Amino acid sequence: MYAIALIILGVYGYVVNTTAQPQYASNLCTPVARGSTTLPDCLPSVTISETGSALMFPMFQLWASHFIDKYPNIQINTANTGSGEGQAFVSKGLVQIGGSAAYFSDAQIAANPNLQNFLNIPLSVTATLVEYNVKNIPPTMHLNFTATLLAEIYNTTIQYWNDPRIVAINPGAAPILRAEQGKDADIWPFYRSDAAADTWLFTQYLSTDPGWNASIGSGLTVHWPTCYATETHPCLDNIPQAALGNPGIVIQAAPIDGSISYVSVEALDQWILPLGLHAGRLQNQAGNFVNATDGQSVQDALNALAGNTPPDERISLVNAPGTDSYPVVGYGYALVNIQQLNPNFASVLRAFLTYCLLPQYGSSPEFLNIYHFTPLPAKVLQLSLNQTAQIGP
Repeated sequence: MYAIALIILGVYGYVVNTTAQPQYASNLCTPVARGSTTLPDCLPSVTISETGSALMFPMFQLWASHFIDKYPNIQINTANTGSGEGQAFVSKGLVQIGGSAAYFSDAQIAANPNLQNFLNIPLSVTATLVEYNVKNIPPTMHLNFTATLLAEIYNTTIQYWNDPRIVAINPGAAPILRAEQGKDADIWPFYRSDAAADTWLFTQYLSTDPGWNASIGSGLTVHWPTCYATETHPCLDNIPQAALGNPGIVIQAAPIDGSISYVSVEALDQWILPLGLHAGRLQNQAGNFVNATDGQSVQDALNALAGNTPPDERISLVNAPGTDSYPVVGYGYALVNIQQLNPNFASVLRAFLTYCLLPQYGSSPEFLNIYHFTPLPAKVLQLSLNQTAQIGP
């Protein structure tokens, strides 16, 4: 397990600093009009910082490293701290970009009117998977889950993999599940301890179950049941059900027979499959069981709801209609104050976010496919460029 932790920390990192190179003279730059999709010849030498979403972190890390290849006088710091920290840090002016799959909600804005000054800019589309470790399930088999079934697992109503409600919707795996007995049948659910966009997306899906919605609801954090010890089902010793970050949830859940957890789709090739975990199929609004591993079901969900995206781009894509739509999908946002400290910060932010958005640069398949992200459709891309153009002074 220690080796796994070292590998994961080495790839994900916690804070990544891209080191600035010799500076360009900003007064030699050719001006580019706001809203242009042409990147400037050069930019003023500034340092900008991003922090937040674990699921967005690999993309920001990739975008930043290639952006400074183009503009070696720029320094970009990126950090994986969770969406809640991304929202908090950017709202307090501690960083220029907050990474999150959760936009600032109406309730947050009502509680803190200053958040009206922030843009919620989608850069790409992501999804959250349900991963599990069930013995004897072959790699080619994917267990089915409904929102109600997952809600009953996480609220401790269902505690065993051979529960008739699980067996009933998994006829192909029924003999394997029924054969599990005693401790081998225990379910151990894991959840994110930090304020996480994956939690926000996952609990929105769980909230399509009326009981979960009434008792727990959705958010970056929720009040999870932490342990459901019974006379025949004690709590695991030294194995907390809460885990910090996407790497943390994989590290803690992977070695536990019977574990189940949720994680960003970007972890599929790096951790879920190499560690022998499985990605489940989730029931969508149409009643069909689909997974997100090939990306088409994410695209179908996007096609169903993207046209409803408002100009401020704050919208949930969870539980989209459509025969094959994957139900746990969301935009990956850059949260940015519309009014920056000076024109240099503003011009670099506009250039960087434009770079991330353009299909010939950061939103090319070469970049997005690495982490199973999906590009924005043309209409939403234009809305994001429109918002980016507003960054001033």
